[in-house]
Amino acid sequence: MTTTLKIRNLLVNSKIIILDDIHISSLSRSHRSFVTASKPLRKENTDEKVEQTCQEVTEAADEVKEGFTEVSNMTKEVKGKLSEAKGSLVKRARENVVDIAAQKAKEQVIKKVK
Repeated sequence: MTTTLKIRNLLVNSKIIILDDIHISSLSRSHRSFVTASKPLRKENTDEKVEQTCQEVTEAADEVKEGFTEVSNMTKEVKGKLSEAKGSLVKRARENVVDIAAQKAKEQVIKKVK
C-alpha cells in the first residue's frame, strides 16, 4: 500500500470512530428555547428572608458601633497613659540633666582647686 492510501484509510476510520462517539443530533444546530424556573418564587418567603437579613445587618451594625466605642475609649485611655508617662520621662530627664550639670560643675571646681 502506498502512503497516501494508508493516510486515506486512517482518515476514514477516524471519522467513523468520531461520528460513532458523537450523536449526529448534537452536530446539527437547533434553536434554544426559553427555560423557565422549575419552582415559582414565593413572595412570602422572600419577604421573610429580606426582613431576617435586614435584622441581622442591623444587629451586626450595632455590634460594630459598640466595638468602635470600646476602641475609642481604649484609645483615649492609652493616650492619657502615654502623656502621663511622657511627663514623668521629661521630668526625670530634666532632673538627670540638672544632676549631670551639677556633677560636671563640681568636677571642674575640684580640678581647678587641685
